[in-house]
Amino acid sequence: QQRGGRPIKSLRQRLVGKAGRVRGNLMGKRVDFSARTVIGGDPNLSIEQVGVPLSIAMNLTIPERVTRYNISLMRELVRRGPTEHPGAKTIIRDDNKMVNLKFAQRANDQHVRIG
Repeated sequence: QQRGGRPIKSLRQRLVGKAGRVRGNLMGKRVDFSARTVIGGDPNLSIEQVGVPLSIAMNLTIPERVTRYNISLMRELVRRGPTEHPGAKTIIRDDNKMVNLKFAQRANDQHVRIG
């Protein structure tokens, strides 16, 4: 026993079970850019494809830095805004302020620059 009266745990007891290291600490953390669902097969998709429902796809966010290679695509995504798929939900201005395009006056007025 330890000083506090608790019994000493073996290495196996620390790893397995609901309160173990794997399930208790490593698997159950909240993280950004992830989702959880039940998977199933779809005969309309190729074996290397994953189908995502439109309602989930509209909610997914992927941070993307504007470069000279993707600036035209980024401008198009900002023009489409958060109500079309694919579209942009937010942009970060030069002063590091995040602009939610859902509440912006006009998405077309948001200037997209490299950086």
